[in-house]
Amino acid sequence: MKLIKIIFAFGLFAILNGCAGDAGTGDWFGNIGPGQWTTPTSMGGDKFLTEGYRTRDAIKGATQFCVAKNKTYEVVTLTPHASDSNATLIFKCS
Repeated sequence: MKLIKIIFAFGLFAILNGCAGDAGTGDWFGNIGPGQWTTPTSMGGDKFLTEGYRTRDAIKGATQFCVAKNKTYEVVTLTPHASDSNATLIFKCS
């Protein structure tokens, strides 16, 4: 009976986690969903790489990352999302 309660609690957590308003980073299982982006990764030379489920998600992730440093983001390269791929954004914080 205790195992059933644990499984139920985990399932409920998973469902409610998917209903969150601002999904933010999707690094939990390595997959990103709508409204999510990956944590920006340093590429050297003050450049960072992030992926977003959609183009706006990647831009939102870069914006939030740079705002935390009291800077604004500057696009180096942007590859928009397509039906079979996520958006990729290389940016600088200036």
